[in-house]
Amino acid sequence: MAESKCPQYSLSSTLCVVGVLLVAASTVSGETLTLDDLFSGQTIVVGDKLFFDFQLVSNMSRAGADPFSTTVDGFTAGPNDFGLTFRDTNDSLIVTGDEIIDFTFTFKVRALDDLKPITDASVALGNFQSQDPLAPVDIFEFLFDEGDTVLDSFASLGANPSMTSQSTQFDPREIVDVQKTVSVGGGIGDNGEELTSFISSFRESFSETPIPEPSTFILAATAILAVILRRRWAP
Repeated sequence: MAESKCPQYSLSSTLCVVGVLLVAASTVSGETLTLDDLFSGQTIVVGDKLFFDFQLVSNMSRAGADPFSTTVDGFTAGPNDFGLTFRDTNDSLIVTGDEIIDFTFTFKVRALDDLKPITDASVALGNFQSQDPLAPVDIFEFLFDEGDTVLDSFASLGANPSMTSQSTQFDPREIVDVQKTVSVGGGIGDNGEELTSFISSFRESFSETPIPEPSTFILAATAILAVILRRRWAP
């Protein structure tokens, strides 16, 4: 688990530190989590982002494997870009014939550093296949603020190469609520053969735009004032 940075010498810093300690106590570090683990109350910290409160909303899956054995782990794509990778495990995201995977779940993302609020989100399909061109291999997503206002909605669609990766930007937020639907369908060929579809992995990431600390503003203002005074009193 990466170290989370909190602002120093403020009430918010105290609350942030307490939050980090509480999160650390409930987060499995160094282990691979499954969706089942997360639905049971586990959390994940990646950098300064807390992923928590995973809830299964609906499940209409009809498949031989358990889609909730899909594993989840954190990744870092840059100094201000943290997210989760969901990976097929034991054929958890593979269907054949008339099988289907279709479930919806929600979770929350919190910025543990109040100087680094969340400003955008993206989702991308990894390797995938659909032998039936009409079968879904899709990730649908809704983003909400804490007041249940929709920030945006988008989808990564396996049938459309230009839409396998989608992203959106919004005003800085400490917490973002995510609703995600995973849909994978099999199919039956013209000769009655069973067709296969799968998603090997998909990613969810959240970026931030760091807010300069007050001391940075003070230094900048002091420098500007010094330049003005020097010009005013220059001979």
